[in-house]
Amino acid sequence: MAPLSCSLQCSRITLLVLTILFLLFGFAILGFGIYLLASQKFDVAFFEDINADIIGGKAIQTVGIILTIVGIFTVLVSGLGCLGM
Repeated sequence: MAPLSCSLQCSRITLLVLTILFLLFGFAILGFGIYLLASQKFDVAFFEDINADIIGGKAIQTVGIILTIVGIFTVLVSGLGCLGM
């Protein structure tokens, strides 16, 4: 394999760093979604002004499911991006 030029190496490293950041971001979203599904509370996520009774348990569960799906999708896409590097 021929050696890459400096600009190609820099762009490859930049893309790898961005993909790893998106992987970490996906794990954070996935973890927060699972936390919401397991605890059914917004106490850690928001200020004391937002009461979980106002939002309701069904809304918290829906947000948890959406965040979990988005987190799984982000982790899969960024993981495949890391493998493609």
